[in-house]
Amino acid sequence: MAPRLAVAIAAVCVAIGLNDPATGRAAAASLGRAHLGVAVAAPAPPALGEADQATYAWRRCAFYTPLVSADGASHLWRLDDSSTSTGAADVLGSAPGTYLGSHATAASAPLAGQGSWGAAFDGSSSEVLLAGAADEPGTDAYTFELWARPERVDSSYRFLISREGTVGGQRAGTGVWLSKSGLGFERWSGGASSSIDYATGLALDRWSYVVASYDGTTMRLYVNGVQVGSRATSAPLGALPGPSVVGAGAGTGFFAGDLADVALYPLALARAHVAAHYADATHTPCTAIPGATGTTYTPVLGDLGDALTATATATGAVHSASTEGQSEGPVDDGHGNLALATIEGPTEAETLSGTVTVSAALHGLPADRIEFEVDGQYRYSKVAEAPYQYTWYTRAESNGPHTVGVELWGPGASTPTVAQVTVNVHNPTVYPTPLLFGEE
Repeated sequence: MAPRLAVAIAAVCVAIGLNDPATGRAAAASLGRAHLGVAVAAPAPPALGEADQATYAWRRCAFYTPLVSADGASHLWRLDDSSTSTGAADVLGSAPGTYLGSHATAASAPLAGQGSWGAAFDGSSSEVLLAGAADEPGTDAYTFELWARPERVDSSYRFLISREGTVGGQRAGTGVWLSKSGLGFERWSGGASSSIDYATGLALDRWSYVVASYDGTTMRLYVNGVQVGSRATSAPLGALPGPSVVGAGAGTGFFAGDLADVALYPLALARAHVAAHYADATHTPCTAIPGATGTTYTPVLGDLGDALTATATATGAVHSASTEGQSEGPVDDGHGNLALATIEGPTEAETLSGTVTVSAALHGLPADRIEFEVDGQYRYSKVAEAPYQYTWYTRAESNGPHTVGVELWGPGASTPTVAQVTVNVHNPTVYPTPLLFGEE
């Protein structure tokens, strides 16, 4: 997996113009970068008069788009510009799409409180051509991620996204389709297909979150954050006919309904990340921070990976006005890390014996992998899905001090963050039962 720098997220958040979900207005002031343990100042309240009283309110916000960026999406087409442009902006990459056929604004927005209504597809001519999008050759890993609200499902195979065609008289490529037989994710190689068919399909006139991934050996299909099918295959994709298309197959299979927030990744999203994306998209993104009503606020572990917003309100005898501010990207630990682990169970300098359960708590964005170690030696690892536990048999260790550690690889990190505690192992020496006299 290629390294992705978390510190780059700040620029992304500013560039895409995240709006304050409570008002729909862009944040009026920047709070700068927010780091754990470092106080952040709220914007100054507007001046209305000498008798004004100022109040402050702080919120933490889990926005969908920065999470997509942090997890390594190479492209993201929000499709919220279909009524104003013939080009579909790529807010994370450099491959703008082109609207073809009929195109209009979607009937509703898929993301709770975060705007971006997406585009409507008429089922007969609408499509978005992604001529500059990355290819998925051979057994390279990739993920399609999007939101779909179908208005018509019939016997036709209507594609949500595809990169398919005919090569040497044989079908080739990959895509995700919807028909009355269900939702499908397919890979065609040399005229032979590997596919996942989810018979339940998608609900009509309702937004659904669809993710299709391939990690080089296994295809997986998710609906609304839950895996609904998998298929093992090592058949490589040949030279793909391209380009990628949203809302249609290779000149046919037009989707009928609305599509939004189409993302493409050069990796297979882990199940925990898929679930986190769905959760962030379907819950109100901002919540008030209890007790945070001062001119400054110091971020804590519960803020890691979220953005901060602050509202300064000046209230006078007649008028009231507010100034809003937003942090330049998610809160990090001061070193760009958006995910950290803490050890639970054993505590510093504790004396332990027998079998001990070492647990870890994860904070911030979903992580890729977690490892447990003793005295710097690897003992156990797993992808970052709860529960995070290691059963340590201390009788296999010498009596005395030992260091228990947890290494956590955050989203796309090339190096881990580490949490450690040093404990004392004390197991009583067990002597063998002596033989009877004369049988030594």
